[in-house]
Amino acid sequence: MIQKIRQSLVSLSVLAASASGRLDIRDFGAVADDDSLAVEQANALAFNATFEAVKNADPDGDREVYVPAGMTFNIMPIWFSYITNLTLTIDGTLKASKNHQDWTLDERGRAANLIDFSYVDGLKI
Repeated sequence: MIQKIRQSLVSLSVLAASASGRLDIRDFGAVADDDSLAVEQANALAFNATFEAVKNADPDGDREVYVPAGMTFNIMPIWFSYITNLTLTIDGTLKASKNHQDWTLDERGRAANLIDFSYVDGLKI
């Protein structure tokens, strides 16, 4: 199932690569109000696909990742790097996965941060 989700997300990312403006995480496969492990993993992939699409958008245009209001998105750790001028608008709720044993581990064997940005300039939340 996860492999099919990844393939779909890659396709969506390519389609949105020329997009600018507000990109809704639901358009990249994020599912609200479901705390199953499969959905938490899919939501992390959806976030990463959305960030990738924003990264490929016009750097001089609006670059916004949007989490819609009235919804809770359960997620596994997400990460992103090498982007400038990004707005992350969180009108809904992001909730850390309760499946801590399945979190990605860092090089020291510790659980990863829930949201990790590196080499990002001009981030607004």
